[in-house]
Amino acid sequence: MPPGKVGHFAGKAHVTDVAGMRRVGTGKQPTSSAGFVHTAAAGARDDVVTMFCKRTAAVHGSVQ
Repeated sequence: MPPGKVGHFAGKAHVTDVAGMRRVGTGKQPTSSAGFVHTAAAGARDDVVTMFCKRTAAVHGSVQ
């Protein structure tokens, strides 16, 4: 699936509540949920890498 569609479905899942998700239909529910989980996981990985880089920079900065 193209990244643009994943982002689109993830955005819809992010702003939709449970009642709205029931109205979406059974065909798009798993797709929207999977897109949201994929996007959230990518964001979490980005945050972890950013924290690691900052921590590494702080450690190397204090050694010099």
